[in-house]
Amino acid sequence: MANTTDRRVIRTKKNIKRAFSELLKEKGFEAITVQDIADRADINRGTFYLHFLDKYDLFERKVDDILAELIASVPLDYAINQTSFTCMEPRIIQSFSHFQKYRDFYKLMFEDATNPYFHTRFIELLKNHFEQSIEEMKLTSKTTNHINKDLVVHYGLFSFMGILKYWLDQDPPLSPEEIAKQLRSIYEFESARIIEERAYK
Repeated sequence: MANTTDRRVIRTKKNIKRAFSELLKEKGFEAITVQDIADRADINRGTFYLHFLDKYDLFERKVDDILAELIASVPLDYAINQTSFTCMEPRIIQSFSHFQKYRDFYKLMFEDATNPYFHTRFIELLKNHFEQSIEEMKLTSKTTNHINKDLVVHYGLFSFMGILKYWLDQDPPLSPEEIAKQLRSIYEFESARIIEERAYK
């Protein structure tokens, strides 16, 4: 009996989240009501409140679930990692495969700044990854030419967000493999430019 109940709970939550995702795409977050979600999920309002406090709670759990999947899929540190691009390319493909899977959601989040929860969590997640990458690289003031590490983190963070925003705005977007190829070309071009500059010093 317990297993049957658990399956029903899981199925109900899944239906609520599916209904919410559909409405989010159709109407935007602010226009959605709990009644809208209940009607779309074919449940009553009481059932909704058994699982979620309100639409804000549902939204935050959805954001947390998607970002947890992003964290699990790949570390997003390629923008500041100076190791071989061959090692970074699979990470880029994995990360953009995740963004491709949830493209509609990320596109909506980047277009709608009225609810700050996603933006706060997303920036916090990326910032933590870039900071960890800096620490793992064990950079010294000599190797960074005395560049402020916090500036390096923010440079990588907002470079990545700019690339992601560009990708989300494309219709159709580049495939994960193609975006990795393009970033590889940028990396190689920049590396060649730096080598050339040093050769003339």
